[in-house]
Amino acid sequence: MAGPQLSFRASTHEYIEKFYTSAATTMSTSQADISPNQNSVNSYGFLRRIKLRLRNSSAADSGNFNADYPQKILSTIRVTDPNGAEIYGGPTWSGYEAFLAEKYGTYKAVNDPNLSQLSSTSATTPLYLWVIPFELSESSGYGSLPNFDAQSPYKLQVVLDTLAHTYLTAPTTNPAVLLDGIIECWTLPDAVNKLTGLSQSQFPPGIGPMPGMNAVGCTVQHWSKSNPSITAASAVAAALIRKGNTYRNLVAVVRSSAGARIALSNFPNPITFSLDGAPLWNGIDPAVILEKWFRRDVGQAGSTNVTADTGVLPIIFGAPDAINIAGVDGTLGSQGWLGNNQASRIELSGTWGATAATLDVLTNDVNGVSLEGSAYAFAFGNQLASASQPSVRSGQ
Repeated sequence: MAGPQLSFRASTHEYIEKFYTSAATTMSTSQADISPNQNSVNSYGFLRRIKLRLRNSSAADSGNFNADYPQKILSTIRVTDPNGAEIYGGPTWSGYEAFLAEKYGTYKAVNDPNLSQLSSTSATTPLYLWVIPFELSESSGYGSLPNFDAQSPYKLQVVLDTLAHTYLTAPTTNPAVLLDGIIECWTLPDAVNKLTGLSQSQFPPGIGPMPGMNAVGCTVQHWSKSNPSITAASAVAAALIRKGNTYRNLVAVVRSSAGARIALSNFPNPITFSLDGAPLWNGIDPAVILEKWFRRDVGQAGSTNVTADTGVLPIIFGAPDAINIAGVDGTLGSQGWLGNNQASRIELSGTWGATAATLDVLTNDVNGVSLEGSAYAFAFGNQLASASQPSVRSGQ
């Protein structure tokens, strides 16, 4: 009689590798591509996340940053899968959007990269560490991506912004920077544990048959940016553009006509958030929604006062237990996610502020495969079983 099978997390090991360091690049009047060679991400096991670490090659002698910097010192961050489908970011996704995605993405007990000892907002010697997430649940490996084929790698594009965009007051000696690319992965377990003889699960949950297809797919989370239309000083329902997958989190950012983030008061107050006409928030002060995020996942000690990011409103469906312990109750932390399809009407409505000109919506959605029959199947499994958008693996 066969013994029990060890779970994937009981069978695998963590693997970390720095797979490239850019050439020392002096900031100038032009943007500079500091991506890895051929944009390729090293292939190894199951890809959990990519870390981008900004370091100094030489310091600036003076200067003051513009708003949204040093995070936005990377003007573009984009990850595509081996078939060229976009997984993370895009042409208008900067390091600032990456910062917001991490801070409000509810992935760790500490999510705010500004609190890292590897981050510094010094205008003369900027340091920063961005995390590009793929894994949805560290306790199970859910969402980690198969990354075995060196001939068909994931692709990473990173572009360094211009000196003029970065500095409000420019230095006289321009800084030069280095960028490290680091992958964090799970190893591929042996089929049988060499010490105990027990069989082992070789794949994390979320990898399996695609519904209605003769293919194996994997659960993929995405971060993307869109701009629903709003009108200053007007009662407008801002209709979300990115739909069809299951929402894990959203981050809304209100900006002026000059592109500057402006006060939270420029969101409608009261504001209503609705799904197909049914309100999920009904006439709420946005400040109450922001405080709700603070109580769920402040990303730092609860006794520490948190200064809000100007103009930023997180809309959180993930991490119902307040920290990334997804999987302890068998649900993979997915119970609170918001299912929708391409026909769904999802809106933020009310009267927008007098200087509200642009709304950025960062969408964290999940394209999931069926968990039917697996040890991780749960009551809301059908919500994730059949993505409305094409599979990033098959294109179907």
